[in-house]
Amino acid sequence: MSREYRGAAALLDQKLQQLIEVAEVVDLGFTNPAIAQSTRQSVLKAIRDAHRAWNTQMEVECGPLLEASFGIGNGGGNAGTACRIDMTYQRVNYLGSAQSYAWLR
Repeated sequence: MSREYRGAAALLDQKLQQLIEVAEVVDLGFTNPAIAQSTRQSVLKAIRDAHRAWNTQMEVECGPLLEASFGIGNGGGNAGTACRIDMTYQRVNYLGSAQSYAWLR
């Protein structure tokens, strides 16, 4: 199961890297280079901040909250890993389909 999670995490990392690479070069439509650069930095920071926030949410939901529902020694660790796999694939799909990221595809 951990191999599948590593694969899902690698896929997510690849998707994030693609978004960042596009954001670094996409024409933002500003004629003033300083405004374009400032906006670009804000976009890159927002992508990274969103990922950190999502990762925190995943760790909370798939960690203590889920594992506690199983009790000690009752498979909570496996359920936590399965939850992380599911949420990671959902995030990859979201980044590939959400309107907020559509301009970066």
